Amino acid sequence: QTGGERRARLSAEVRALDLAQIAPGLATRLTGELEVDGRWGGQPSGRAALSLRDSMVLGHALEGQARLAAQGESLELDAALRSGGARLNAQGALGAGRSLTLELDVPKLAELDAGLGGGVHASAVLSGSLRQPAFELRATAHDLVLPGELRAGGASLEARGVWHADAEFRGELQVTELTHASPLLSFPQ
Repeated sequence: QTGGERRARLSAEVRALDLAQIAPGLATRLTGELEVDGRWGGQPSGRAALSLRDSMVLGHALEGQARLAAQGESLELDAALRSGGARLNAQGALGAGRSLTLELDVPKLAELDAGLGGGVHASAVLSGSLRQPAFELRATAHDLVLPGELRAGGASLEARGVWHADAEFRGELQVTELTHASPLLSFPQ
């Protein structure tokens, strides 16, 4: 601590950490490294890095890495996480005139939940500021099976909008395509 500024630094390595010990129902086995370095009191800033390998969350394999950097009104993220065939990638920054791109690809939803079927691909771009982020989202799905045996052959979705400082969302949502498997709804006997 110097003057009004405060700093914190953390470096940790975990092996087979089970968060269910402190959060019942959150069965995990986390193995990896975490590093955090930050300061606040003046203009907040910091960096964090996470690396996971040979890990499980709620019975699903998880591995990947993420790096986060914050400086005042700007947040930079570079992340790549994998669980089976599912992938989540994030790259870019929010604030300072930059944009953050997110990509989610889940070709087999059943790998994540046995009650689901089909696949989903979604991409989003966040821009604007941390206090008032704007977003554009595009998502497509195929051969969907949802809880209750609800089925859809395919769907496309587009959304865009802005979150305002008063926590109000303003935007639009458009379903551009919805096809269904025959029959549209099927109920178990």
